[in-house]
Amino acid sequence: VALKVLPRDLASARQLTHLRLAQLARMHNLRYGRAQSDPVPVKDSKLMQLKIELSLGGSYAGVRGFLHSLETAPQFVVIDNVALAESPDSDDRVELNLNLSTYYRSTP
Repeated sequence: VALKVLPRDLASARQLTHLRLAQLARMHNLRYGRAQSDPVPVKDSKLMQLKIELSLGGSYAGVRGFLHSLETAPQFVVIDNVALAESPDSDDRVELNLNLSTYYRSTP
């Protein structure tokens, strides 16, 4: 049953994360910066982990809304790490760096 919520392959996992993350950023008026993903085998498992690094910029309220939307979305995405810093460009802006993961079934 748990595998039904997971993407079926790497392409689906990338689409689920990158497309959805870009949509959420736009929805919360955040600047979508650098995004990188790497597939990693999960030891003693038939699953693969897709690790995602993402940077966003915008208002603190936008970041809060983005994180809430991400946590309550039906897609299976784990927030591994959050780093928030003041933006050097403006006093009322922040920079958000996220480490995220999703999992998918490895091909046999």
